[in-house]
Amino acid sequence: MGGVPGEILYDRMKTAVIGEDEAGVVTYNASLVALPNHYGAVPRACQPYRAKTKGKVERPFRYIRQDFFLARKFRNMDDLNAQFDAWRTEVANPRVHATTRRVVDEAFAEEQPSLKPLPATPYSAVLTVGRRVSKDGMISVGGNFYSVPDTTRRRTLEVQHHATELRIYEDGQLIVSLRRRPWGRRIDQMRLAAAFGLRGFGAHFLARRSKLSRMRPISASSGSNCPPYHSSIWLCSSCLGSAMASRKSA
Repeated sequence: MGGVPGEILYDRMKTAVIGEDEAGVVTYNASLVALPNHYGAVPRACQPYRAKTKGKVERPFRYIRQDFFLARKFRNMDDLNAQFDAWRTEVANPRVHATTRRVVDEAFAEEQPSLKPLPATPYSAVLTVGRRVSKDGMISVGGNFYSVPDTTRRRTLEVQHHATELRIYEDGQLIVSLRRRPWGRRIDQMRLAAAFGLRGFGAHFLARRSKLSRMRPISASSGSNCPPYHSSIWLCSSCLGSAMASRKSA
């Protein structure tokens, strides 16, 4: 839009409104307040049990879904964004709005000067979720399993999603940063490091449970009696012992 409105109207979902006292003072979710604070806007909650105070915030999504997305084909996200920009400038904005009976572009041109200027830097949003540690020391994030340090005491940890990494916190303290992986892999970076540091539990975990997607295969010629198929997917205790011994001597 090229600017920021002075006030943003929110529905009373829990992600926005935590509660309201007897005096009518609304308590907002702290994570939500950080966004309008960054842009210099003020949050305002709609009236409870009064649908007319919410405005028509949901109707445009129905219009976009039916008029733009229905039966549309695209190659990737860049192609989809390009098609959406063309549809927005050529179809959606030049149309006469069904409720206001005004051309969308013309109505916005009148309101745009009232917008506040954008800040110098965009808001950096970080998705934070809680994840429970499994019995084998793993947490599930985005279809992947990531291991956590053996020293972890809490059963539930805080996970922050960043662009290229996951940051895992315990009691507000960062305990490990892990590189994000494509969906559906079992990532065992912590156990792998522990095993090659000659820590017994880590070696046992790798030998029995862990699938390693990024490690150089160890063939049967490494001196073990391990079957060949172990070299491509799994490391048995014999292969793992040979690998650690060779690393230690090197």
